[in-house]
Amino acid sequence: MRYGILIVLSLILIHCSSVAKKPCDRGGDISWPIQYKGDRHCRKVLSPEGYHVNHGDYSQFDQEGRLRLKGEFKYGLKHGYWTQYDEKGVLEVRKYFEDGEFKKVVEKKKRVWKPHD
Repeated sequence: MRYGILIVLSLILIHCSSVAKKPCDRGGDISWPIQYKGDRHCRKVLSPEGYHVNHGDYSQFDQEGRLRLKGEFKYGLKHGYWTQYDEKGVLEVRKYFEDGEFKKVVEKKKRVWKPHD
């Protein structure tokens, strides 16, 4: 009985570790007007159709390791609030999605106009 439980737990761990290593760009639409060349962090699940898809929190960092984009997936589709940050960590824009469909810009950084010298 103990060996059976150990085998099942081992198989679960092997499956979970293999799911986590799949690239984020192969589990949902991660496109954004600005692309950053740093790391991407996402969580994968097996969809009802049997595909590995992004589900839950998603974050993207620039080459210096600064958080630049944060959002959430729902079975491979953008869902909820997606927030882009500038290099200082200040909010650039926040957009809202429902089941992969863009709905609206919720908040946008106000730019101060300065005349040229």
